[in-house]
This record gives sequence, structure tokens and C-alpha cells, in this order.
Amino acid sequence: MLMPEPYAHEHDGYIEKYHQTGKASIIGKRRELAAKRKDGKIIPIELGIGEIVYEGKARYAGTVRDITDRKEYENALVEARDASDRGNRTKTRFLATMSHELRTPMNAIMGAMGLLKDVDIPEEEKNFLVCAEKAAGELLELIDNVLDFTDLESGSVALDLSGFNLLEMLETIHTKYNDVLADMPVSLDLEIADGIPDLLIGDFRRINNVLEKLVQNAIKFTSEGSIVLRVITEGMSNNKINLKFEVCDTGIGIDEQDQQSIFDSFTQADDSYTRRFGGTGIGLSICKALVQVMGGEIGVESEAEKGSRFWFTLSLDVINMQAPANTKAAEPVVEIDRPGQSARLLVVEDDISNQRIVQAMLNRLGFYSDIAENGRVALQKLEQSDYDLILMDCQMPVMDGLEATRKIRQLETNREHIPIIAVTANSMEGDKEKCLEAGMDDYVSKPIDMQCQ
Repeated sequence: MLMPEPYAHEHDGYIEKYHQTGKASIIGKRRELAAKRKDGKIIPIELGIGEIVYEGKARYAGTVRDITDRKEYENALVEARDASDRGNRTKTRFLATMSHELRTPMNAIMGAMGLLKDVDIPEEEKNFLVCAEKAAGELLELIDNVLDFTDLESGSVALDLSGFNLLEMLETIHTKYNDVLADMPVSLDLEIADGIPDLLIGDFRRINNVLEKLVQNAIKFTSEGSIVLRVITEGMSNNKINLKFEVCDTGIGIDEQDQQSIFDSFTQADDSYTRRFGGTGIGLSICKALVQVMGGEIGVESEAEKGSRFWFTLSLDVINMQAPANTKAAEPVVEIDRPGQSARLLVVEDDISNQRIVQAMLNRLGFYSDIAENGRVALQKLEQSDYDLILMDCQMPVMDGLEATRKIRQLETNREHIPIIAVTANSMEGDKEKCLEAGMDDYVSKPIDMQCQ
């Protein structure tokens, strides 16, 4: 009477089967079914069947529970989760698009400024150029921070483990930020414990990212005095080394009550710091998330007006205790056999400003280059000429860089392998892997720095 079809006639069959085989399919179990109310409306129910043996005879008791409210709640949760997932996917697509759209003009801006450095211009114009370059660097840092934060928030970060030279990394950071401090009454010192192996395995880019953010933070809040970048050995076992990285400064310090929240997103120790020093307050939260992804811990010790000591720990694999000190990080390397004007390069880029800038950079370096505005044109040019290297943008009309690369690799069954380097504004998590999977040999993210690329 309570059950609509097809459930109504199934129960007698379940009981009969149980009597014959002794195998219970519904006895002692809860099932979600549908029931019919007095007014004829079908509602979701939870049905439980229990067996009682009395005076040698089996008797059965059924319990029907109306679960309409529970199902509505569950459905609302599912809808909210799906809406949240759709929102996250939309946000990720939006940030990926915005990253590309921002990095493309940034490449032209920073490339043009880099080329102007070598031009003989009046001193006043050089000062303007320095100001513009500093502002462009800050804008690029903000773009990178927002993308890093989004990747970490979505949980899409995967470690990229490779061999790298820790000492070289530290010395590069030391040199870079000593140049930044050249006109400030602040010194940056580097202290490295003895016995640290040359070659380690870890996520080179993310370790470097955390160290640079901590040094930048120290510079930001230290108007005079000193900053020390220090690495301490905390033991070694099973071919693993435990390291503690420290960045100490003599800056403004942090009150004790603010130290607990300093690593929270969009938080600075005091709102007045934001007004005095600027910033978004996400740099340290990114550091914390990255260190945790790498299996380490991070913390701070500080006293107001007396400076701060930020630290984090990592356990890294040692791959060669005897590696020479100048061993480079294990990154893909593309070499061109023919130097200078004898080498011929193809630049595949749809943005006119970037075409001109990249070609000017290559000319400055002594390379001859042709331009293709999309992947289809690049394939046509490859039929007409031989090239020693292709610099390939990824997102282009007509035919994108990934498809063009796959087609080039298919054609190479009868021709020599041509190195292809992605030079792209796509810099979200997984973009490099997509380029390599398509057949590219290496990956460079825009904007390009001619001095270090």
C-alpha cells in the first residue's frame, strides 16, 4: 500500500527467496526507495526490514522514514559543490587568459626597455628608463603572485623534481639582490654551512621562488642595516640532507601578536604597513604553501624595531657528493651548432610588437631570423627554408604552437630534428608539460630577459 510500482511486488519475492536460500538481500539493511503518500505524491524514503523469530516463526517489521528534507539538503550541497567547481574552473580559465593577455604586452614593454639599455641616451632619459623598468618588474611580480596563489588555492600544484646546484642558486640570488641594494644603506650577506653537497634533488624553481620572496620581504622592511641569507645543515641520513634556510634582517620587525597571522593570505602585520610599504600581503602566504607542498615547515621569529628571522626547512635527496661545484641545474639545454649570422632562426609569433622585439633581440645577439605569424605560416616557411632553431609561441590564430609542433615532428621522419623552444605567455601550472608533450625541446615564459635567457 505504501510502495509504488515496481517496488510493491518485489518485496514478496525478496522474502520468498530468503526463505528458500537463507541469503538476505534486504533483511537487516537500509535502502533508499520511493513511497506513495496518501495524496498520491511520490517521496524519497529510507526502508529498513528487520526479522524477529517468535515461537519458532519468522516475523518481519518494516520501518519507513521520510527523507525528503535530507535529500533536499544533500541535493543542495551537491548543487553548491558543482557551482563552486564551475566557479573555480571559470576563475582558472579567466586567470590563464588574463596571464596570457598581460604577459604578451609585458614582453614587448620589458624587451624594448632591455634593448634601450645598450643605446646611448641622455642621463635623464636613462633615469626614466630605470623607473619604468622597476615598475614593470613590480607589475610582473604581482602577476606571478596572483597566478601562484590561484594554483596553490586550487590544489593543482605538482612538484617538478630535478637535479640542481644549491650553491649556484644562492650565489645568483646574492648577486641579484646586492645589485638591487647598491644605492641603499643595507648590505646582503650570504652564509653557507660547510659540507653541503653540490648536487641535490628538489623543485629548483619553487625553492628559488621562496628564497627570493623572503629576501624581497626583508629588503622591503629594512631601510638600513643588514640582511643575511643563511643555510644551515641539520643532519643527513639515507642520502638525504636536512637543511634550514634563514633570512635575517635588521628591519622594523613584527609585534608578537601579529606573528601568528603573518602567513595568512592578504595579511600584513599591520594595516599601516600596507600604507607605508605597499604590497598585496600574499607573498608570505605563497611561501608557506610552497614550503608545505615540498614537505617542509616555515616560521618567523621577530621583535618590533629589532628585526626578523624568517626560516624554513627542507629535506632534499643528494645525488652526487662528488659533483663539481660548477654543475648547472638539470634543465633542458638546446645548443645551436652554427653561431652568429650563419645560424638561421624562425620566430613564430602573432603579436606584431613582440615580433619586432624578439627579432631585435636576436639581431643584437648576432642571429638572423625570419617571422611567421602563426603555425600554418611556420609550416610553409619550413618547406622553403632550413632553420637551426624555432622559437614558438603557443596561443595563436589559424594554427597554435602546440599543433604546429606536432605537425613538424610528424614531418621529421625524413628530415633532421629541429629544436623548438616555446616562448609563450602561458605560465599556468602544467603549461610547460603540455609544450614538452607536444614535442618541444624547452620552454621560456614571457616576458623574456635577454640578459639571463
